[in-house]
Amino acid sequence: MLLNENVVSVLKESQNRVKSMAMIHQILYESADFSHVDFSSVIHSLVSNLAASYALDSSRIQVNIDTDQVLLPIDTSIPLGLILNELCTNSIKYAFVENHSGSINISLKYREPDKLQILIADDGVGIPEEFDIENASSLGLQLVQLLSEQISAKLTIQRKNPTSFSFIVPV
Repeated sequence: MLLNENVVSVLKESQNRVKSMAMIHQILYESADFSHVDFSSVIHSLVSNLAASYALDSSRIQVNIDTDQVLLPIDTSIPLGLILNELCTNSIKYAFVENHSGSINISLKYREPDKLQILIADDGVGIPEEFDIENASSLGLQLVQLLSEQISAKLTIQRKNPTSFSFIVPV
């Protein structure tokens, strides 16, 4: 039975990655400007999809989103959407074990006219010191690192109090 649960989990994560890309394309095609994606809309849609997919208990885990109005080219939006998908999924699945409550905070802000900061943080259990983030075997964290390199983002990770992944992205 455990193998079947693992297979279902992997398939659900793959399905959410595909939905993330599809959402970005949908928002792009619905916009007046086909060259830029309203990324604040992507964040809201993505979080809503993940909350439904993982049956997030909003009375126990609050998701707070704070965004500037940000239009990004699709070649930045897709990798960033996938990064957001991976990190929000990890927070939902691992940060609040044993029915602990808390919050997931997502921020998208201009720090300079040509630099954007994306912050995904949670006040859950944190990332254990023995876990090697740089050489993680999980596909999700490997994707986060590869995609952040692809968009030339500077990634800063804080393991706990709160656990956070911060990206400074040149735009």
